Amino acid sequence: MLRCQRHEVCSSTRSVGFKGGKLRAAASTMARALLRRARHEVYSSTRLDLGLPKRILDISASNEIVILRKTKAEKVQYATLSYCWGDGVPLRTTQSTIKQHYAGIPLASFPATLKDAIVFAKGLGFQYIWIDALCIIQDDSRDWEEQSAAMTAIYHGCSLNIAIADAPNCNSGIAQGLKDGDAHKTLDSNSQSNAWLNHRSRKLETRGWVFQETLVSVASVYITDDGLVWDCCSEVCAQGDSPRPARQWSHPNDQMTPKATWADQTPISRLDSASSKNLDVLRIWYEWLILFSYRDLSNVNDKLPAMAGLASRVQSASSATYAAGLWEEDIHLGLIWSAQESEGLTRPGNGAPSWSWASVEGRLDYLWCLSVYCVYPGVVHVEEWLDLKVLAVSVNEVHPGTFGRVTGGRIEAIGTLQRGTIESDEDRGGFGEGRVGFNFHLEGSGLEYSLDEPQSRGEIPRPCWLLRIASVLPTRCRSMKRDGPFISFLIVEETGTQKDEFRRIGKAFCDASSIFRKDITVATDLFQDGQRKRITLV
Repeated sequence: MLRCQRHEVCSSTRSVGFKGGKLRAAASTMARALLRRARHEVYSSTRLDLGLPKRILDISASNEIVILRKTKAEKVQYATLSYCWGDGVPLRTTQSTIKQHYAGIPLASFPATLKDAIVFAKGLGFQYIWIDALCIIQDDSRDWEEQSAAMTAIYHGCSLNIAIADAPNCNSGIAQGLKDGDAHKTLDSNSQSNAWLNHRSRKLETRGWVFQETLVSVASVYITDDGLVWDCCSEVCAQGDSPRPARQWSHPNDQMTPKATWADQTPISRLDSASSKNLDVLRIWYEWLILFSYRDLSNVNDKLPAMAGLASRVQSASSATYAAGLWEEDIHLGLIWSAQESEGLTRPGNGAPSWSWASVEGRLDYLWCLSVYCVYPGVVHVEEWLDLKVLAVSVNEVHPGTFGRVTGGRIEAIGTLQRGTIESDEDRGGFGEGRVGFNFHLEGSGLEYSLDEPQSRGEIPRPCWLLRIASVLPTRCRSMKRDGPFISFLIVEETGTQKDEFRRIGKAFCDASSIFRKDITVATDLFQDGQRKRITLV
């Protein structure tokens, strides 16, 4: 278990208050406390020390000038910044400005939020800070995709992430509460309030790109209108709060903070890529997807790029093959995502294949019984003669190897299908209004389903097919929210472009406790009228 509760920055922020109106004075107070603390050995092992990112802002040269530098991956500490762009950042590095930025950028020309963050970081003693708008060439698509894929390494390698929680845009500046706040507010170990819980409702926490930034950084200081919030892989606390273990904070389907799942549950940076056990990392990937789906993106094409850094790290840890947000080695589980209960999804047409979660907008869900946090997690059971047999998966990446944007993808498989229709049912309300009628024999079991886009059903009745994916079996029945196992399906429809080519339009499952025996055999009449044939999912 990783512990970083006594590393230098964490200790300093817990023990000092902000007693002045100046950012530099506040940060200098933290820095003096920092010098009195020895580096905690486990903190060192938690941080991914790959050296400086490709480009970095040098804030040490002058109080008035900031220099963009191209690095040689020197092993030097640096800070990172998480913030809301708003409608855009007026000061950016582009192909036309990069030479000028290498020569030097006047501090006065920075938007208020970025300028305040630089002053704060410099007062802490940092020589370098990484800010996306300046360290990525914003109009160079290749550089943008490469640096997006490197984002996890960049934030995982920083000594401290400075997160501006309440500023709605880059011109807002750091919270006035920090500059002119109550001198008695400290990150204290004696108070019993739970103010940290409020930080998830902050403006910054609604942004999709910020998810991986704050997840993988070893320690983050959130600067809020109400003071500071500390979040590291071991502890969380706010000004006036008592620190609490990171595993005691709840979020959807979990009792650990997201940062704890990264640093405590799965030390991804040190996993042996040859170990088959590393495929367990993929289950945590789905938990992260659920949390990520609660976030917003200004550009619908950024869904995969905003998770590219995490995907890169998971791939290196598990040796699994990435495919538009899913993993080929765990494809049967990856396919059975759905909308959160009582919510629908929309498809913005961003190039992702219909079988990928990246093709939809809205809050996602995976089966709780398959979560790594379930006490007795279930398993996916595949009968090759009946379930989906995947032959090949191909994805068209805009920039191959970057885990980023795609322009389509295909799954070639042999599957068992049963014809059905989507029919109107005025007596049934709520999510997934309407019904799917399928003619298959499974006595005593009902089909539960959800359409991906319940408000876009097209013409009624709508022809469709039920595609059997796999069975989900509990290791102990009590770990399921029902008495027995069930079978998962996709609802698909023909594209009309090529023969036996289908697109996903929904997900379904049915209770299968009556057809499973102790030896896990499957009744042969489950799809007695089904067709088993080669298909393509797009």
